[in-house]
Amino acid sequence: MIPTLNETKLTFKNIVNCVFDNKYKDVPTTQILEIFHKNSNELLKRWIDSKETDFSVYSDKKYCDDLLICYYYVSKGSIVGALKWFEKNGVDISKLTCFEDYNGLGATTLHLIKSDFKTVCCFNDVKSQCAIACKLNDEFLIGSGKFSLHIKHRKDIPKTDVIFTLETVEHFKEPLKYIKELTSKLNPNGYLIYGAGFKNMYPGHFTNYTCDGVEYSRAKISRLCKKYLREKFDLIYSGFNGKPTIYQLH
Repeated sequence: MIPTLNETKLTFKNIVNCVFDNKYKDVPTTQILEIFHKNSNELLKRWIDSKETDFSVYSDKKYCDDLLICYYYVSKGSIVGALKWFEKNGVDISKLTCFEDYNGLGATTLHLIKSDFKTVCCFNDVKSQCAIACKLNDEFLIGSGKFSLHIKHRKDIPKTDVIFTLETVEHFKEPLKYIKELTSKLNPNGYLIYGAGFKNMYPGHFTNYTCDGVEYSRAKISRLCKKYLREKFDLIYSGFNGKPTIYQLH
């Protein structure tokens, strides 16, 4: 049975209620976001105090707040924008396989499932986030058949036609290495849906990055990544503030 989505239920407030067991059921969305920002800032302080080495922040319950902020303000819009571009340009995604890297709590993956991709799969090796993603699937997804929830090992990421990497690259100390490894999984003429958050500092981001042993500021590494992508890919779409940016393999 091909999975379907209870779309009327898939609202930000319902996602929050599912993640936090109705803790914020009677709290207005604006207030929820204020709480999430406060918790994210507390987690950022812990990350910085650890000299950007305490990777346990990704398993902290407060990191869910950060992921939901990203979903609300950035990732959801990037997914929707990419799907609209495919439709507008006559790309038949029912013939395309899709992979989403480090999909957080899985809310964005639900939007991909709702689309018509041939298959949808994803990777995330943070166990606490995967558990919540499964919880969201149980709450919002009806049926099964074309959705492979989580690939367990990066070596098992299949060759695919479309890769989504949204607000992920900045979580790697060597982002260009990450991009090269990830895009090696694209099929010929494949699409990369790319979004990067180097501009702002959040838990898991770095003050400085490295490439081939050289240290770069966030702004410089961002430009270096874009330069590489424009050399290896065709830039075919850039949304507002580059959310999303769509590249196609030569």
